[in-house]
Amino acid sequence: MVLRPVRAVRATVVALEAVVALSALGGGGSMIADPRGAMGLPTWMRERLPVVDTWLVPGVALVVCNGVLPTVTAVAEVRGRAWPREWGHVTAGAVLLAWPVGETALFGYPLEGEPRWLRPGVAGAGVALVVLGLLLRRAADLR
Repeated sequence: MVLRPVRAVRATVVALEAVVALSALGGGGSMIADPRGAMGLPTWMRERLPVVDTWLVPGVALVVCNGVLPTVTAVAEVRGRAWPREWGHVTAGAVLLAWPVGETALFGYPLEGEPRWLRPGVAGAGVALVVLGLLLRRAADLR
């Protein structure tokens, strides 16, 4: 009886991680490609970043944290590896959740031109990944 819900949770977590990864790869990739004027972001935002003076490092961080990590975790889940259910999905969700929290702490909310739903949506996706990861972990423990 537990099998169908576990399959649905696995499919949902993989799909969510895929959307997150594609979004991060696009956003981070544009920061890497144009580190001085990434996506037309205002210069005052870059000035508030500690230690860096271009968007290159934040772009690489976005790609690694919210692009590579969820991709590796989702691929491992599809391949049936056990480690994503240990803490992979929870870690990917927590890292994703930290991103909009950090943006809000650094830049305030909302930014001019930013859709009001964007950061709450990203945070919600992070929470969903944490919860789904914990559900998969629990299901694995019950087997």
